Amino acid sequence: MDDCGTAKAPILDKGKGVRARRSWSKLEEEALISCLIDIVNDGWKAENGFNAGFQRELEKKMRKMIPGTDIVANP
Repeated sequence: MDDCGTAKAPILDKGKGVRARRSWSKLEEEALISCLIDIVNDGWKAENGFNAGFQRELEKKMRKMIPGTDIVANP
């Protein structure tokens, strides 16, 4: 475990081999929730989900809140 409170353990990804599983720190979880609320308030929410491009916007907001984060959105 590193100083951010994250740990990586190998897991089997269906058909793709082994990949690292990432644990989120409390700070990262709080930032994610805050950023998602901001995205909804900024009009990115649609009737059946989110508008196209919201993941890119979420990554930008997360990087502003937690500089140097390695979190990326994967659909």
